Amino acid sequence: MNEFHIALTGHRPQKLAGYDLNTPFYKKMHAKLVSIIEDTIKSHPGAIIWIHSGMALGADTVWGFAAKTAMEKHPDIVKFHAEIPVMTQPDKWFKQIDKDRWQTLYELADDKTIYAEVYSPVVLQERNVGMIDHADALIAIWDGSKGGTANAVKYARTKDIPTLYLKPEDFK
Repeated sequence: MNEFHIALTGHRPQKLAGYDLNTPFYKKMHAKLVSIIEDTIKSHPGAIIWIHSGMALGADTVWGFAAKTAMEKHPDIVKFHAEIPVMTQPDKWFKQIDKDRWQTLYELADDKTIYAEVYSPVVLQERNVGMIDHADALIAIWDGSKGGTANAVKYARTKDIPTLYLKPEDFK
């Protein structure tokens, strides 16, 4: 079967608009990401479109819920792959709503990859590498700063993965 895989790397809430996903900023981001999925469906007729999320707070969560929206409209076309660094990923998050969103996305996933049994700083990069290795295209919600998103973009460049760059200010 013909498949097309899209991954997303992006900032955490502190480099975006905070932790409240009900703001106009995150609603605009969600709409843009759903639009990208819709465009991908049109440009790859007959393909299964796989959405890969690293399941982190911020851009990853919005991407996961954009996948959910697209899956509700196109249940036979859009599939969701949860790229989980470690199953304890949400355990130290402060808000129960964020943990609940993670669980929702976990249960939504048609496929899951779990990269480690125990957290270590390198597991996030291992998740990024694995996710990008699955990808035919990458979306980077990135302000150009150093960090995990920059590392993911750098790795995608070494793999010649086509990347769509979106700046956080695009959603203000």
